[in-house]
Amino acid sequence: MTKVCFFNFYHNGDLFHSKPFVREVIKHLGKEKVMYAHYKDHAAIKDLDIQHVRLEGIDHKTKVLRPKDPDILFLNTWIGSYFDKYTGECTLNFNMKMWADIYEEINTAFNKKMKLGPVENYLPYVDYSKYDLANLNMYIDAETRPKILFCNGPAMSGQCEYNGDMREFIGPMALQHEDKIFLTTHKLDNMWPNVIYTGDIIKSDRCDLNEISYLSKFCSLIIGRNSGPFCYASTGENLNDPSKTFYAFGHQESDCFTMGIPKKSNYIFEKYEELGKLYHSIRTLVEKV
Repeated sequence: MTKVCFFNFYHNGDLFHSKPFVREVIKHLGKEKVMYAHYKDHAAIKDLDIQHVRLEGIDHKTKVLRPKDPDILFLNTWIGSYFDKYTGECTLNFNMKMWADIYEEINTAFNKKMKLGPVENYLPYVDYSKYDLANLNMYIDAETRPKILFCNGPAMSGQCEYNGDMREFIGPMALQHEDKIFLTTHKLDNMWPNVIYTGDIIKSDRCDLNEISYLSKFCSLIIGRNSGPFCYASTGENLNDPSKTFYAFGHQESDCFTMGIPKKSNYIFEKYEELGKLYHSIRTLVEKV
């Protein structure tokens, strides 16, 4: 084998969670030998600085494919493709099991001796130097009020029965707390001057999840389902910041990437039951910011 091509035909969160492992593979093989195939905007993982390709004819459940021509090892990074082998959960601990298998495939194909390190080595991070942060930095310098990030876009993999945009309680809380900024990753039609859509700050026509991740560094409270922006805000830097609180809600805690991982932030998971209880829980946390 001369190259490895990772592929993942699912969502941006799946790509994000694979990045620390892919980075380690790049260190061993060199970036010229590593490619990534996916159907999302490549800006989502542009900071890996590897070739982005498109693939046809590979089943999304295939774990490993070794075609003779070209001489490329194809490896699936979608966590769901390993649910038939290990007890399925969308956690970093599960990723460790999956990537141990992937590393063995690479070791065999490339005569390497890769092995996994401690779990904390694989908390995701963003190389923000690869992204345009000018608008964000101007906003952060100008707006000094405490900031709360609502990752209020829809979850794409059924993580929660409630998949609304949280407008039912963002508006009332914003009116009650005019001294705080409520940032939303999904645009709301509103008349609340302290509710700001992240896209209106970033002003990008590309995938802006990494820019949202940067903005999350300056937020005291991060709220959402385990999807898209919430995943990108859950960096190792944020998770180990004791001044931050994460509030995740949904069907089950095993959808939380960080379940069972030591972290210094205040990380709360609550099983979703009904909107009234969700509103009460979030309101209590907002009042503490």
